[in-house]
Amino acid sequence: MSRKKDQVARRKHLLEAARKAILKRGLETVGVRDIAQAASMSPGSVTYYFPTIDELLRQVQADAIARFAHSRWELVRTIDDPVERLRALIERGVATGPDDELACLINEFTGVIRRNPIYQVSWKSLHDSQVSIYESVITTGAALGVFTPSSPVLSIARNFVGLEDIYGFHVVMGASMTRDQALELMYDFAMGAVGCDLRDPRPQTEVLSGP
Repeated sequence: MSRKKDQVARRKHLLEAARKAILKRGLETVGVRDIAQAASMSPGSVTYYFPTIDELLRQVQADAIARFAHSRWELVRTIDDPVERLRALIERGVATGPDDELACLINEFTGVIRRNPIYQVSWKSLHDSQVSIYESVITTGAALGVFTPSSPVLSIARNFVGLEDIYGFHVVMGASMTRDQALELMYDFAMGAVGCDLRDPRPQTEVLSGP
């Protein structure tokens, strides 16, 4: 049992090292030696736990997607007010900036998705999960009489996800759009899509720090 626990811990350590190596060097150029160096292990130890680097990279993507999706589901479960729930969902979905490690990591894999069916499956899973979250939040808000959807809820949910993906990409790049600008655009869309003003009167520092 202890050996199995040790193997699980080593694999987890290598996943963390691979994340760091990808963020430092980029997905297209990272190799086994880079990951081994980040993990303070030998290249042979890396291939012992992950026989191919592609297997390790796929696990890194799957783990990043799972953490992102889980954090959003957990967030909306803690908020009762539909307006606050939708605002929080949007704010969690848009990258905080070029130093948002999870957003940067997920974006690193966008270049290989078109060419690799395995990565496509994971990306579609993330997309569908995020659409479902938005759809659930909007449907609940509409049922309570808070939101007045201007088009089918599924269409609105898909548009929210599409907008946060592209705006989040620009925020991560740090060249064409700030997080605040991205959020304003998302709020503008929300006003027309669900008939609700999501702009928070609280100072932004208070919003980010929480209660």
